[in-house]
Amino acid sequence: MIYETEIINGKEFHRVCKSEELEEESKKLIEFEDDYDAQMVILRHRGKLNCVSNICPHMKETKMYKGRLKDGTITCPAHGWRFKLDGGLNLNKKIGTKDLPCYEIVEKDGYIYVEKPDIPTPKWML
Repeated sequence: MIYETEIINGKEFHRVCKSEELEEESKKLIEFEDDYDAQMVILRHRGKLNCVSNICPHMKETKMYKGRLKDGTITCPAHGWRFKLDGGLNLNKKIGTKDLPCYEIVEKDGYIYVEKPDIPTPKWML
C-alpha cells in the first residue's frame, strides 16, 4: 500500500491509519508495496503504541501480526518465540539470540504514523 508521508521531528513518517482503527489489544499489519521486507505490525497494548517487524527473526515467518499479546510481549504463532514489545528483546536466549526489530511510531492529530524501516539488501543479492 502507498501511504501519505509527513515530516515529524525531522524524520519522514508514513500515515498508516486513523487512531480509532487501533483499539486496545488490537494489531494491524502494515505492508509497503515497494518493499516486502518492510512489513510491520502496529499494536496498542496496555495503552501504548508499538511497532514491530512482521517477520520473525527465527525462521523468517511473516506471521507476527497473528501473535499473542501478553504482559508486554508478543509471541510468534509459528514456533512460539517470544519478544518484548518495548525494544524487541528475544526472551528465548537458550534457543536463539536474534531480537525482533522495532520501529518508531507516532500518534498525532487522530492518526498513527510509522517510520518506514531502511532494510539493507542482503550481500548475496548484490
